[in-house]
Amino acid sequence: MATTIWIMAGEESGDAYGARLAQALRAERPGLVVKGMGGRAMAAAGVEILLDSSELGVVGLVEVLGHLGTFVRALKALSERAAAERPAAVVLID
Repeated sequence: MATTIWIMAGEESGDAYGARLAQALRAERPGLVVKGMGGRAMAAAGVEILLDSSELGVVGLVEVLGHLGTFVRALKALSERAAAERPAAVVLID
C-alpha cells in the first residue's frame, strides 16, 4: 500500500505553498499519494482535493457565523475520512 500524506491549505497563498510541497515530496518519493484541502494550485500539482478551500474563504464575524454550518460539516467530514484512511502525516498550512 502506498504512503499517503495530507496537505491542508486554508487560503490561496497556502495553496501555492502546498502545491510546491507536494511536487517536492513526490520528487523524493515517486509513489507517494498526496491528498488534501486546497485549491487550483494544489490540484494542478496532482494533489487529490478532498475539500476545495476556495469555497471556505470568508472575512468578518457576520460572514463566518453565516457559514458556521459549512465549516462544521467540513471539519466532521475530514475528521471521519482521516480516521478511515489514516494518512501517515498531515501538513497544516495557514
